[in-house]
Amino acid sequence: MHRNKWFLVAATAILAGVAWLGLRHGGSNQRFATPIDCLEAYREACISGDVDAYLDCLAEPLRTEQSRRFPNPDALAWKLQQDMKEVKSWTVVGPGETASEATEVRLEVDMAGPSGTWRTAFDLQQQRGSWLITAIGPRREVPTDIPYGTHISDVP
Repeated sequence: MHRNKWFLVAATAILAGVAWLGLRHGGSNQRFATPIDCLEAYREACISGDVDAYLDCLAEPLRTEQSRRFPNPDALAWKLQQDMKEVKSWTVVGPGETASEATEVRLEVDMAGPSGTWRTAFDLQQQRGSWLITAIGPRREVPTDIPYGTHISDVP
């Protein structure tokens, strides 16, 4: 009788752990109600080097690919912060909130800093009620009429 009691306790603990992991990674969560919410969380996670928050913004298989590419969380945190170090402005270009009926959307983000302006494409998909990033394109330089940091008196 005593053995059955411990078996029941252990089985319950294991099931609770599996349920928690399922909800944490890919279960029914509504963490990011819009694509913009997801991109803002992604930006904040990169700036702060918060690896868990960064990975929470990514869908599979992108999440697993990033975890394999950077098995050391400290190295990934450093890389995220370095990638955002020069970014002084972040502007989402694309349908944004107007894509509420879609389940997939591509948004582009213009990032400006002292050395120029770049545009990066983000593919997002609604999965189990939450928007997640499925692909991140490369940074491409974008020509601008007025470079970042130009004083207002120097604008024609």
